[in-house]
Formats: sequence, C-alpha cells, structure tokens
Amino acid sequence: MSYRNSHVKKGKDYDDFIKNQPFDAYMASVEAELLTKIITTNYKESVPRYLDFASGTGRIIELLEKYAKKSISIDISKEMQEQAKKKCKVTEFICADITQENISIEPVDLITAFRFFGNAENNLRMSVLKLLNTYLKENGMLVINNHRNPLAIKNILHRITGGNRDLDLSYFKLRSLLEQCGFKIIKTYAIGAWILRDKYAQSLQPDSKLTNRLESAFRSGKFSILSPDMIIVAKKI
Repeated sequence: MSYRNSHVKKGKDYDDFIKNQPFDAYMASVEAELLTKIITTNYKESVPRYLDFASGTGRIIELLEKYAKKSISIDISKEMQEQAKKKCKVTEFICADITQENISIEPVDLITAFRFFGNAENNLRMSVLKLLNTYLKENGMLVINNHRNPLAIKNILHRITGGNRDLDLSYFKLRSLLEQCGFKIIKTYAIGAWILRDKYAQSLQPDSKLTNRLESAFRSGKFSILSPDMIIVAKKI
C-alpha cells in the first residue's frame, strides 16, 4: 500500500497551515523542545546516522540535522522536499515510496517520523513500521508522535457535544502496533493533556506563563493516554 494519499497539504502551504493554526503551532513548538531534549539526552555527542521518514517540508529534520553526523530525509513528495532543501544544509534527500520501492539504506541509529501514523490507515502503519525496523541498527531508537488520539479528553468532549472526528490511533493501539513490528516503548511524553476544549485550543499562546506551567505539570508519560499529542520513544528489539 502506498502512502501517497497521506499527504494532505503540499509544499509551502503546509508550513503556512501549521503557523496559522494556534493549536498546531503550539504543538509544533512543544515538539521541538522535547525532541531537542530527547536527542541531547540519549546521544552525548552526535547521532552517527539519522533518518527522518515522511519529512514533508523538513520541519523535524531541520531541527535535528545539526545533531547528526549523517542525516537522511525520505518523503514521497518532490514539492515538499523542495521546500525542505531550502532549510536543511547537510541532509541527503531521497524522494521515494518505501512501501513500493526497494530503497537501500545503510542502517541508521535514529529514525523520526512525525504527523504520519495518525493520518495513515492501519495496514499502512504496520507496513511502514516493519520497514523502518529494517533500517535501524540493533537497539536503534525510533521517535514518533501521535497527534490524533481518540481518547484525548478534548476529543472525547468534542464527540459528546456532537462532533465527529475520524480518529482511531489510541496509545494502546499504537503500542500494540509497535510491539508487533519489533519495537519496545521506553518513554512517552504527553503534549497538551491539559487542553480540554477546542475553543481554548484555538487561542493558545505558547509563551504564556500559565500555559507553560500547565504543560510542565501534565507532561508526564502517564498522561499520554488522555493527551491529544504525544511523543513516543521506542527501541528496536
């Protein structure tokens, strides 16, 4: 199965979309902070080889390429990669559908994949996770996010009040998928677990002192089950 249809936004429009949505912009800012912490904590020097899957316009790999001796971006969209190339100085770009093409890559130490699995169908999630496992060295690290959790409090309230969102990737389902594909979760970070109503989410101020205090208080992995976004750190086993 191809992941071509999982790209909803294209090129520069995607970056503008993220920036102009307060909730998405807020989530992106927290993701950047946590990713930096995760990488600098787990790799005391630099990451020998790093791969970012479904890189899009380079939002994640632009942030992390400076921590790697070798960084590689894989995405199916040439248009998105053209935008990413403007930001990334040393990254190697591969435009391909790994579910349809045999891509030969020397095993890497770290893989990231953000804003992909929540948007993909279940068979595609499984297919991609199995392939990513083959690209990782033994005990290599996979860092992904899930920004479409149906059990998030704000999503539950949305459904109760008549809303309809096609969300299916809970923490428990994602954990099961990871285990079936040869990964073990070692740490999770909750993002936005304190955000209860969509109305408030659309007026978020990332630099607000209250926002920062609430985010710190609810960041523990135990809140991931109820969080609208989470970062998951897993190891290949």
